[in-house]
Amino acid sequence: NLWKGKPYKPLTSSKRSSKGRNNLGRITSRNHGGGHKQRYRNIDFHRSGSFVVEVERIEYDPNRSSYIILVKNDKLGFIEIFEDIKNKSLGSGYKSDSSNIKELNSETNLIFKSINLMQNTFSIKQGIKVCLNKNIPISSGLGGGSSNAATTLIALNLMWGLHLDSDKLISLAQLIGSDVPFFISRGTALISGKGEKIKQLPDIKPMLFLLLHNETILPNKTYSMYKAISSNEYTSGQFSNEIASMIESYQQLKNAKLFNCFDKIAPTQFPTFKKHAKSLEELGFNEYHLAGSGPTIMVPIKTRTIAKKVKFALWDRYSIPSTIIQTTSSNQKTYVI
Repeated sequence: NLWKGKPYKPLTSSKRSSKGRNNLGRITSRNHGGGHKQRYRNIDFHRSGSFVVEVERIEYDPNRSSYIILVKNDKLGFIEIFEDIKNKSLGSGYKSDSSNIKELNSETNLIFKSINLMQNTFSIKQGIKVCLNKNIPISSGLGGGSSNAATTLIALNLMWGLHLDSDKLISLAQLIGSDVPFFISRGTALISGKGEKIKQLPDIKPMLFLLLHNETILPNKTYSMYKAISSNEYTSGQFSNEIASMIESYQQLKNAKLFNCFDKIAPTQFPTFKKHAKSLEELGFNEYHLAGSGPTIMVPIKTRTIAKKVKFALWDRYSIPSTIIQTTSSNQKTYVI
């Protein structure tokens, strides 16, 4: 629920008015009131301490026109939300989906499909307006679109008072996309079937990864990737089952056990994959995989200190942007930054 009260004062600073003063701070015009007293929320962009935090509350920051989170580990701090979806109930029959990404302002957006599905399934006449501030790259293999769809289903279930349980939401989610059901749940899971069979697994010990971003957009990417793969790359599921067994017995995952059947065809599908792979190998990293169906590359990293050094080197030497991430847990109040 959105926090309606005042901000946590120790994490704010006074927002002083400069009315009637020039750029040197000298008074040039009198009789200008300072206006209503305002406080500026200080965002912790360089978070120190533990990187697994507990969410205290979500609130709106009028100075940034966005939502922020008050989190707590060894100390309290404000951080920004990575992907922001705003929902607003409207009159009968109206539905709208707008985004900061031009390509997503269409009825092919999974958010729009989620709205249509809920309205048609439950004969909902009430309208909805959705505004998406998208930060996760489009078609990157990181599940951005699928997680948006799942978030929309969960939000509409609450806003329209449908009282659907997780099983019903999952059955609806699989009608939108194969990996949408996973985002209805949380944490670590073994997925089978067409994506609708979700076996929850214990939380794994925190693991760090470096994501190498790639702006290559392959038309009909998922279809193209599955079409390009040969039957020789198919497995019986032994790799996934072996990892699941390790997780269930609370063993530390080994990087060598990580597997993606699309790794072998990535060089032929994504033009910059070879450049990124060569850059990693020059830096001493031979263990890397596609994230999902790509083109983002994920690299297991031992410590955050190493991750920061590699992130800097990739940008400084090769102009390759990257992001440090950490695995999350099933605790709904846990947030990893």
